[in-house]
Amino acid sequence: MKKSLSKITWLACMFMLFGTVWAQAQIDVSGTVADAAGITMPGVNITIKGTLTGTVTNMDGKYSINVPNENTILVFSFVGYATQEIAVGNRQSINVSLEEDAIMLGEVITIGYATGSKRTISGAVQKVGREEMNVGLVNNPLQSIKGKVAGVNITKSGG
Repeated sequence: MKKSLSKITWLACMFMLFGTVWAQAQIDVSGTVADAAGITMPGVNITIKGTLTGTVTNMDGKYSINVPNENTILVFSFVGYATQEIAVGNRQSINVSLEEDAIMLGEVITIGYATGSKRTISGAVQKVGREEMNVGLVNNPLQSIKGKVAGVNITKSGG
């Protein structure tokens, strides 16, 4: 009886020890993500670097994520903004300001049978530039193209 009691006591102590160590290793990190002007950003991706674990900011630009330890690096990314990597350290609150990423993309041409650059596409190519897209009052980008590209029919779906 005494021998089995000591095994149970030993197992209980080990379980409590490992449970305590695991609970202490987890860190809850929260904060707000905004742009350079200080406007909060909903939908920003926050991931733990090197994993698939992550979260997304809510409508107020706030997030909360559970990280394994203080050596964790959080990756903040949003389309059109430069990605930031921030080490957690001993912080439980990390507020981030994302900067716009002004990378100019090369011209891409999409036609009915291929996608490529102007140099690699054979056949007639027509271009609608930025200046033509921003002229007039339009509700969506398709209205900007209407009547400017030969052979393209744009129709409104639904009622």
